[in-house]
Amino acid sequence: MKKTLFFTCFAFAWFAKNSFSQNVGIGTVTPNISAQVDITSTNKGLLVPRMTTSNIGLISSPAKGLMVYDSVTNQLMVNMGTSLSPSWQTITYKSGWNLTGNTGTTPANNFIGTTDNFAISFRQNNKWIGRLDAVAGNYYLGGGSGETATGVGNTNIGDSTGYSSGAGNYGIRIGYKAGKNNTGSWTTIIGTDAGQVNTVAG
Repeated sequence: MKKTLFFTCFAFAWFAKNSFSQNVGIGTVTPNISAQVDITSTNKGLLVPRMTTSNIGLISSPAKGLMVYDSVTNQLMVNMGTSLSPSWQTITYKSGWNLTGNTGTTPANNFIGTTDNFAISFRQNNKWIGRLDAVAGNYYLGGGSGETATGVGNTNIGDSTGYSSGAGNYGIRIGYKAGKNNTGSWTTIIGTDAGQVNTVAG
């Protein structure tokens, strides 16, 4: 009875002391002033919750900055979105493409692209310079190329090619501003400024 009372009083005193401190130290009596919690050890680490990818998706209203370990992908994940719209991103070292080159890549596992059915968009200075869309069969490359187009089966290469082609389908436009305003279908326009002012010819 006396031991139980002693430990209860000790635990209450410890809790009261640490509840009102500015920061808490685990393994240290002098926690770093920049940390709310400072864990210090020379032979142990911090173990975050481990769960499958599907279980991570079931976390209810995950806080922004919440961290877990994905046991399926073997990656540390952090919610960089919001509690209402989570966006789980990896923070694993070198998990993305390096700007100075990559080694040890394999086509089956390493690629630039998407894992869903959405198009790949390209920008420079936050301005449209291309899109690859295998669903619609549209392949655009160039500043503004096909930017406002809504058709399918088009191939545009060059600045502003097919920019205002609208619902025109199965067109080929190659060259600076080639077919910029052409809205016709089944067109083949090649050359600098070729067919730029032609709007409906198909």
